[in-house]
Amino acid sequence: MTVLLSSCWDLKDIDNRAIVLAIGIDYADKPHASNYESSDQIAVSLQLANIQRQAGANAPRGEEAVTIITGTGKNISMAMTHLQERLQYKLFLGHVKVLIFNQEVAKNGINKYFNYFRNSAQFNRRSYLLISRNKAVEVLKSVPGNATIPAMYLFNVVDRSLTQGKMPEVPIIDFIIKLEKKGIDPKAIMIDSTEKDLRYIGTAVFRGDRLVGHLNLNESWDLIRLTEGKVGGEIDVQDVEDELGKIALEIINIKKNKMWVEIAEDGNYILKINMRIEGRIVSQEIKNDYSKMELFRQLENRAAKEIARDMVEMIYKTQKKYQADIFGFGKEVQAFLPQEWKRIHNWRNKFINSTIDLNVKFCLRRTGMSYFRGH
Repeated sequence: MTVLLSSCWDLKDIDNRAIVLAIGIDYADKPHASNYESSDQIAVSLQLANIQRQAGANAPRGEEAVTIITGTGKNISMAMTHLQERLQYKLFLGHVKVLIFNQEVAKNGINKYFNYFRNSAQFNRRSYLLISRNKAVEVLKSVPGNATIPAMYLFNVVDRSLTQGKMPEVPIIDFIIKLEKKGIDPKAIMIDSTEKDLRYIGTAVFRGDRLVGHLNLNESWDLIRLTEGKVGGEIDVQDVEDELGKIALEIINIKKNKMWVEIAEDGNYILKINMRIEGRIVSQEIKNDYSKMELFRQLENRAAKEIARDMVEMIYKTQKKYQADIFGFGKEVQAFLPQEWKRIHNWRNKFINSTIDLNVKFCLRRTGMSYFRGH
């Protein structure tokens, strides 16, 4: 009983830990054009919290609140070992908020780099996976003007966008699981940065563990409406009476979203999608009264057609150009057509030759105040 009541025998004071908030992974720079020793080396950059300086009213903000160090090695483990040798305290990965890969690293496959994080009992698997257009270390160095701690700022930007339904939810554990499945390809959040700004620019599309392209913001919103039932951002449709005018619609709910796969008579697959979307008018440029039932119904039909057109283009781009099933149609075949799934040797070949059958119904719930009412 005395041993069991020894309480904090393994206590480690927070001041005696090197707490990692964010990790960036790039290719190491080559010292000379003729030096091939570092051609396949990885540069791992860590954003460390300055714990000893955080207490009190005069706690540092922005770049003063963190320290960024970079180590290189043949793999993640070697780079982390080199980093640890430069620190007086042991690295702690339990508070990692974001894991950032440079797009050049992601294009050559990132599964081999995940093994280190899979095997770490400390690593936070609910942290977010981000793909950076420029170097990952530059993202870690980017400090927006209102950021207290850079890594927390980036985490909060992602978390807020997820809450608002404007960004795909890609925790690292979800990415790893999809890497192991045959009926779906993974995706990630794509970002860009400058010295004082961080921006979400779309969705990174993977075929297996290799980055093959990305979807822009509007395409990403169509993607999350289809796969996650989230509202995405606003959409613009042409006015029903004047094509020069635009109407901004906000999607407020996706009431029904169903995806399934059918087999055609020629043996090919049909990707079937039914969606029922509710929205409201945010603004309009032309003087039309959409409280009139005739215009009201015409606007609903036009919105449904334009949403369906954009969504088919997004699916077609991913299907034909990137040849990646990030939607999970393969999972639908595996779940509901198991005997057919057993006969499929390569789902991607079937997927890229499938036809799309998309049906969208748009229901307008609020028209707002009439344009120029009283004039």
